[in-house]
Amino acid sequence: MGRRPAGKYARAKVMNWMEQMPEIGKTFARMSEAFARDPSRPGIEFYRSARELVLFLPIT
Repeated sequence: MGRRPAGKYARAKVMNWMEQMPEIGKTFARMSEAFARDPSRPGIEFYRSARELVLFLPIT
């Protein structure tokens, strides 16, 4: 498992993500509208389990 680039991140969970795949992109989009995104770092999807996905959006 790699390391997450340093800095601030907005975080959101998608529960039952296997059944709600479109929600992943929609959630990143909502987070991008709510926070100033840092384009120098990638968004991260952390699949904790088949039930829980945590999204990290780098912010300034």
